[in-house]
Amino acid sequence: MKTFHIIAASLLLAVPAFAHAHLKSSTPASGATVKAPAQVTLTFTEPVNAGSSTFKVYPQPKGTLNLAQLLNAKNDQAKRVDKGISPTQGGVSTVTIDLQAGLKPGTYVVMWKVLAEDDGHVTQDDLIFTVKR
Repeated sequence: MKTFHIIAASLLLAVPAFAHAHLKSSTPASGATVKAPAQVTLTFTEPVNAGSSTFKVYPQPKGTLNLAQLLNAKNDQAKRVDKGISPTQGGVSTVTIDLQAGLKPGTYVVMWKVLAEDDGHVTQDDLIFTVKR
């Protein structure tokens, strides 16, 4: 029985080494309807390398959303409503995405591809919020 406890404890201690940076919380929250925000704040479960990560905010495109294609798109700033992030470098758990002023009513998609500082894994995901009239 003592051996079982040692093995179980070892496995529990090893689990964080396999963790990836996933979204812990956001403002606005996923699915929220809000007044036009000036920024979006994303907090991850572990630090991400902000300089090696990608963050974009688009008005909700019509049709099927191809997250990978949009994240890898180049020269797409005219289609987006984000203006940049802070901080721009380093391992941080919270990233703030500044938005253009006066977002029109409608649905927006926030997407990211982040490099986890601790384990070097890349994760990508998105969330949607709506700006009310």
